[in-house]
Amino acid sequence: MPGGGPKNKNQMIGSGDKMDSNMNYKITVLVENSIKDSDSKLIGEHGLSFLIEIDTQKILFDTGQAKSFKHNTKVLNTDLESIDTVVLSHGHYDHTGGLKYLTEQNSRFKLIAHPDIFMDKHVFRSEKFQYIGIPVDESFLIKKGVKVQFSEGPVEIRPGMMTTGEIPFSNDIEIVEPSFCIKNEELYTPDTMSDDQSLVITTRKGLLILMGCAHRGVLNTLAHAQKITGETQIHAVMGGFHLKDASESRIEKVIEGLRSFNIKYMASGHCTGESAMKKLQQAFPGVMEPLYSGFQTFFDQ
Repeated sequence: MPGGGPKNKNQMIGSGDKMDSNMNYKITVLVENSIKDSDSKLIGEHGLSFLIEIDTQKILFDTGQAKSFKHNTKVLNTDLESIDTVVLSHGHYDHTGGLKYLTEQNSRFKLIAHPDIFMDKHVFRSEKFQYIGIPVDESFLIKKGVKVQFSEGPVEIRPGMMTTGEIPFSNDIEIVEPSFCIKNEELYTPDTMSDDQSLVITTRKGLLILMGCAHRGVLNTLAHAQKITGETQIHAVMGGFHLKDASESRIEKVIEGLRSFNIKYMASGHCTGESAMKKLQQAFPGVMEPLYSGFQTFFDQ
């Protein structure tokens, strides 16, 4: 374990960059499907939540599900009262479930999301439509005092950090699964996941990109991040790749596409899927590692 180790025994240091006096970005996975060790006090639950700390600023990228978000933030001694910005990657319950608990601890934060995030989202599964949207509505957050900022385009959070905004489709490999849909009265229509967005951080080594599920495609996301920042070098990518239901052919094409970006470090999990994760680790040995609740890593500013 490089450079000193975590302050909390439930946190494990990922590879990232090696820690030194120039380390500025600290990233902790508060919620992920899995845990590192069976004796961990943390819990794994289907979902994802990142805490990004830089200088005195604390930013949440997604909030996972309610149970794991509440439990893990307590175990990790996360100071939720000091969170000043929350970015939501998209409007599914497993990325937004912790919002209610968060507002009970702190409602002074700014929430950044796409305007379509509160749409009535469903999935067709087991021969029926199931609601998978945000467990709270916009009015609840506003009444709590949360400052909600909607934007279809990129939003600068601080110098060197921005959202991607809506991600365009730029290849014929990646599609949104047809099982996702929007309910409008009694009519269900395909959900194109227009609200899907990622977080992009410019570091001295290149871009650091955090993704929720990458519903609009990993390759589309990376290409869009390059376009909006003008930076071609992608140093690191973390988050869900949403390949769990992808065909073998699509997984192989995504892997080939990733090779072209020459990424130095990747960490994935959540919706990536076991089969795809195994193939990614085989394709990128020493570069790709799995995420889990309590995972922590550092990056140069």
